[in-house]
Amino acid sequence: MSLKRIRNVNEVVELYNSTTKEGSLFIFRGVSCEAYPLFPRIEWDEKANKAAEQGNFNDFKKSLENQGYFKQDFIHNDFRTLGLAQHYQRFPTRLLDWTSCILIALYFVCKNKKKHNQDGAIWCFPLPLDSNDSIWLTPREESVMSPFNLDQFKIFICGSFIDDFKMRLPKKDGRKAFGNSRDIKQQSIMTLHPKNKAGKFGNLEDLKQKYGLEKILVPKGCKKTILNDLSKDPWRITRNTLFYGVSARALKSKDILSDIVAKNLKVYDRRALINL
Repeated sequence: MSLKRIRNVNEVVELYNSTTKEGSLFIFRGVSCEAYPLFPRIEWDEKANKAAEQGNFNDFKKSLENQGYFKQDFIHNDFRTLGLAQHYQRFPTRLLDWTSCILIALYFVCKNKKKHNQDGAIWCFPLPLDSNDSIWLTPREESVMSPFNLDQFKIFICGSFIDDFKMRLPKKDGRKAFGNSRDIKQQSIMTLHPKNKAGKFGNLEDLKQKYGLEKILVPKGCKKTILNDLSKDPWRITRNTLFYGVSARALKSKDILSDIVAKNLKVYDRRALINL
């Protein structure tokens, strides 16, 4: 996929169709500022306490278990729980969000109106089809791997390890759905970023050539129109359709979020939880 600028939704659709007609597969990440690097929040957020990452995660998981959150979840594991933590407001993790839908990525480019004065971008990550590629997690690794001791990038669907390279999200078949409603609505895929010996989390852009990442530029002057067009038929991509299912209200108490966030951030403003 060659680097180019797009001006409207139709141009994105045309670009996507032209690059996938031969069977190519991609995941996408939309960023409101095209200069943003591809590393996770726990690395760029100055408030994040990287040293306490795993301890905070364990507290998060224990709190959920105490409230019975996993009681009916027969496929629970630490990768899924880390994905759940990723969707909590102000809980920085080593994960980076992607989607299998380019229009959802485009929405994330344009949704922040405060950034409408900056060019945005869609990162396009062509997926490898070789099941032996080092970035894939397989079901066999689920019981022996931890998201905190991996030394290379991994890709997974939150709640379902990728063993279907056509990127089909799990369908409802009478069993408990993988992940959560927000994962499904956002067609969520995540990259898991390792920490090096110096304690720094990996920037996927450093491996741009290895993985063939490309970037589509979204000019600032087009964001408002694109956001408006995405909200209409046939797309209907809005905040209401994408952001629900994972919040403090989804649990029995707000105490989990406030306690864990308070521990996880060096500077904590309790006012941030007022509107949850």
